[in-house]
Amino acid sequence: MGNAKILVLDDSVVVGRMVKKNLVAIGYDVDVATDGRDALSQIQSNCPDLVICDINMPEMDGFAFCDELKNLGEPFASLPVVFLTAMEPEDLEGLGISSGTYLRKPVRREDLVTMVWSKLQKTQSAGMPSG
Repeated sequence: MGNAKILVLDDSVVVGRMVKKNLVAIGYDVDVATDGRDALSQIQSNCPDLVICDINMPEMDGFAFCDELKNLGEPFASLPVVFLTAMEPEDLEGLGISSGTYLRKPVRREDLVTMVWSKLQKTQSAGMPSG
């Protein structure tokens, strides 16, 4: 797994702390942000390998955050993002979000670890430089 860097963006401090605890326990380097502006600032100073992002947040929702990320250009625009949301699957599909790109709250530790591992493997196998 290496020391992949992950940024968790969730307006709930409790959710952010839980996700961080589960990922740090298996060796990931995890930072947490509670709003989109803070997350964008953290990303620019310490680019992660993966972002886990809530969708429903005040001020800047997950979609607006992803748009801002793309506006930063590379390497930020191509960062893999996993949405962590309480939204129903049919609502997500209606928004064009496929099942391989989100986790539903409350998330099971096994599902979180599997999704993170899978996304990081895809990134590495796509020819992205590794640490």
